Amino acid sequence: MRKGQMTLLCAAQLNFASAIKSAHAFGCDLRVLSAANEFFILKHHGLMDCLSEINTNPCIIDEQGRLRILPYHDFHSSSYGCTICPPSMCKGLILEKIQASVATDGKKHKQLIYVGDGAPDFCAGLKLDEGDFLMPRRDFPI
Repeated sequence: MRKGQMTLLCAAQLNFASAIKSAHAFGCDLRVLSAANEFFILKHHGLMDCLSEINTNPCIIDEQGRLRILPYHDFHSSSYGCTICPPSMCKGLILEKIQASVATDGKKHKQLIYVGDGAPDFCAGLKLDEGDFLMPRRDFPI
C-alpha cells in the first residue's frame, strides 16, 4: 500500500495514541468515530493535529463547571432506526457519511481500515465495502 492511500477510522483509546501518530506520519487520512466525547478525545490525548475529522458526542462545561455530554444524533425529534447502536449515536450512519465524503467523481472511497471495540462498531462494520478491513480490538468482542 502506498503512502496516503488509505483512511483509518478508529475509536480514540489511549493505547491507540502511538498508532494514530505513526499512521499520520505515514500519510494516512485519520478520522475518529467514537461514542466517547470530544473533551477527552481532543483535550486529553493530544491527537488533534493528526485528525482530519472527529465524529463524537459533543460536550459543554455548564455554569457549575460540570462536563455535560450531548447526543450526536437528536433522537428526541426522530429515530434513525438502528437497533444495534445506542440512541445517541449510530456509527453505521456516520460511516456512510464519511464514505460519501471521501469518494471522488462517483468512484468508490479510499480503502478503509476500521478499528473498533463494541456493538456500535459492528454496525459500522456492516457498512464497509469489499476491500475494506474491520479490526476488532483484542478481548473486546464486536
